[in-house]
Formats: sequence, structure tokens, C-alpha cells
Amino acid sequence: MADLTPQQFSAKLQKLKKALSEIRARSEVVGILQLNADMQKRIFNQGLASDGKPMGPYLSAGHKKRRSNMQRQIGYKDLELTGALRRSLVVGESKGHSALGFTVDRSRIIAIGQEQQIGRPIWRPTKTELDRMLKAMITQINKDLKRALS
Repeated sequence: MADLTPQQFSAKLQKLKKALSEIRARSEVVGILQLNADMQKRIFNQGLASDGKPMGPYLSAGHKKRRSNMQRQIGYKDLELTGALRRSLVVGESKGHSALGFTVDRSRIIAIGQEQQIGRPIWRPTKTELDRMLKAMITQINKDLKRALS
């Protein structure tokens, strides 16, 4: 940037200033999408709570039978029956920022009930999930800053 005139430098700063809010918003979306993917894999595919340990077995014999009849595995709790709970966990916006939440109240109630049943958090992001979210955000910010400054 040493080769820039003061006017060119000022123009670049104005361009960057204008781009910053878009960069923030885009990095939030990229980060929260990464978080959503990682949490859904942990919860619905691996059957793990936030502490990295299995959520445990399905307790209800009736629910096990229902899952079995639907040709779902019953070896461990994965919260995946019809896919409705997974589909309800989506990226959206809250108070001007990207957010992850349930679109259906029933799903939110199920999520809370499952945490109460196992006595541990399920929906709290893990340190690894948060680190991956942050890395995705930083990568996006760097890419957008390079573009804004070129």
C-alpha cells in the first residue's frame, strides 16, 4: 500500500468501510453453517452429547419397537426418527445476527426434554465445533478482506 497516493488510500478505506458490514454478515453465515453441520453430525449421526460421550440407550421399550418397525437403529440414542427434529434445526437470523435454532416449537420442547432425560447438554456446541466455526469465519473474513482491498 506504500505505492498508493493519499487519494487512492482514502478510496480504498472507504471501499473497505462499506464492505465491513457485509464481511461480518457473510462470515457469520459461513461460521454458523459450519457449526450447524458439525452439531448435526455429532447429535444425529454419532449420537453424542456436548461432552463427547454417547447420549445413552433409548429407554422406552415402546419407542425402541417403533424405531425398529421403522427400520431405525436402536443400539444408541441418535434422535433421528423421522428427520423432523434435524430439519427443524436451521440457520436463521436473530437481532441482526446469524443464529442457530429450531423452527418448530415442538422440536425445541423435544430438545429440552432429551437434555433433561440424559442429564447433560446435547445442543451446546463443543469446543471443537466452536473452533471449527471460528476457523471458517476467519477464512471467510480473510477472503473477503483481500477482495475488498484489491
